[in-house]
Amino acid sequence: MNPKELDPKESLAIITKMIHQTQFNAKHQAVFFLLWGWLTLIAAIGHYLLLEVAHYKMPWIVWPIMMILGGVAAAIIGSRQARVKLTATHLDRSLAYLWGGFAVFLLTILGCMPWIGFSKTYPIIMLLYALGTFVTGGILQFMPLKIGAIACWLLAIAAFFVPFSLQLILLGASIIVAYLIPGYLLQQKQ
Repeated sequence: MNPKELDPKESLAIITKMIHQTQFNAKHQAVFFLLWGWLTLIAAIGHYLLLEVAHYKMPWIVWPIMMILGGVAAAIIGSRQARVKLTATHLDRSLAYLWGGFAVFLLTILGCMPWIGFSKTYPIIMLLYALGTFVTGGILQFMPLKIGAIACWLLAIAAFFVPFSLQLILLGASIIVAYLIPGYLLQQKQ
């Protein structure tokens, strides 16, 4: 049989194998959901505390610190995982493009924050978090990511209608439902 002429049963088996390999690879990538989830949650809480409790002049300072720490940690983890040499599938590459595009969009939004307005930026970023996790959940066929994304979208919509300081609390909640809970569940997945 010509390799281009697969019957439906063989095609389904190949697709299923690719999805399982991607899910296996994603289990090992759950560390990134947890890393960025915890760093973002800590930064959101830190920003809130510096703003509302300490009345610090530059409460936003926690975000660049978080990005630097996260970038260094992600680079170290990524280089260690590269040694393991997991088999990369087409779906893995799709996820890499999704999250690479996410990073570019996030940095663009953050760079344009003074023009967009601080009160609109975090809800937009929350919408972006939800999109990334929803698509990832769909590709991996992992329901906790999709449910977390839907909850994150709802929190983002609410964030448009509350004061900035409460947006930080909603941002923290969105990270818990969209990154941390699904990240731990993904890490435990067999």
